[in-house]
Amino acid sequence: MGSFKQIPLRLAWAITIHKSQGLTFEKAIIDAEASFAHGQTYVALSRCKTLDGVVLKTPITENSIINDTNIRSFNTQVSQNIPNETILNTSEKRFQLNLIEDLFNYHSFLYPINRLIDIYYTHKTSLEGVIIDPLQKIKDNGILPLLKIANGFKNQMTEMSILTDQLEKTLEIQERFKKAVSYFTDKTTIHIQNPFDELSFTTDNKSVRKDFEKQLKNLEQLLISKVYCLQIMNEGFDVEKYLDARAKSTLETPKKAKKETHTSTEHVVLFEELKELRSTFASKEDVPHFQIFTQKSLFEMCDILPTTDQQLLAINGMGKVRIEKYGTEILTRIVNYCIANKITPRIDKKATKKINTKKASLELFKSGMSILEIAKQRDFVVGTIHGHLASFIETGEIDLFEIIPKERFETLKQLIQNTKFDTISDLKNKIDNQYTFYEIRIVLNTLD
Repeated sequence: MGSFKQIPLRLAWAITIHKSQGLTFEKAIIDAEASFAHGQTYVALSRCKTLDGVVLKTPITENSIINDTNIRSFNTQVSQNIPNETILNTSEKRFQLNLIEDLFNYHSFLYPINRLIDIYYTHKTSLEGVIIDPLQKIKDNGILPLLKIANGFKNQMTEMSILTDQLEKTLEIQERFKKAVSYFTDKTTIHIQNPFDELSFTTDNKSVRKDFEKQLKNLEQLLISKVYCLQIMNEGFDVEKYLDARAKSTLETPKKAKKETHTSTEHVVLFEELKELRSTFASKEDVPHFQIFTQKSLFEMCDILPTTDQQLLAINGMGKVRIEKYGTEILTRIVNYCIANKITPRIDKKATKKINTKKASLELFKSGMSILEIAKQRDFVVGTIHGHLASFIETGEIDLFEIIPKERFETLKQLIQNTKFDTISDLKNKIDNQYTFYEIRIVLNTLD
């Protein structure tokens, strides 16, 4: 029997280009003549480890490579409009001016501050602490004036840049820039950072707390980033330096966002007893704690120590219905606490303090001072004085149209009635921005 020469066998198989995606071959015979999808030819050629392993069964023609019309159009425009030195210089200057504008732009601060103010007014009875005055100061004395000044500075920089293409190397521009950095740093510290540090709050409404803390975190992160960038740029404008600072500022972690601050009370034992009583009512009725009575009411009870229904009615948020349902047990706890600790209730302490500060504003207003003048003299924001005076409309000590002119009132009333809105901030954004939150609140109260 004769011998047979051993011939090595080589196996091969066919596969579509689509199925080959993700695979790697040592060698491949490719037929990409009839490509019909974007990138198909590329996929086929890129499957082999080396060009030596590629065998083309058919030529790859121009028709085998499908090109996107948008890409083709872009490439054509680029080839026909190659930028010259003038265009490049103009683009570079515009980019630098945009960066300068960005450094002094406070527009992003508006949403969280408006949202915080809106949460406060919507859930006023659920919140306690130093809240609205710092928020109004941040907005009225900080953000809004800085937005206006930043716009003027932007126009000034644009005018100064007309005569130069080298913003970073122009002494006049750099000197003006450094003065602006110093000014904005001071104003940010005085009118945004300081009031923010004064702010504290407490609430027993979980959803309100979550929303309030979220907006505080947003505001704090914006503030930290802005101060960080301003401090880095205090020696002059430098594109690379600012881009680096802006990138790093987003990594700056806020000091654990504004913690919920619990208002202190000297009657801690009573506080816990009333809090436990509220939990009992809430569990029994299967409702949230704040629907029994709010945390603000709880602190006020511990401060004033009411011992009669009439005194309890003076507590913020304690209406007749609540007193009928819970009054007897609340008053029993307070009276027993006072007897056990030999305490004389200070019923008029807080009420008098509240009345006095409002009365002071009323007396100044009656003497002929404007709301703005009263605010400056008493070191309050205008909104706080509005609130003081508005409280005397119901008592008849102030006429509605002394605070808001009749024509302005009627115009605002018409706007509100013809506008669909969800919140006061939403309403304010939809109507003419010349109306304040307090004016809107006053008109809304007359529509209830």
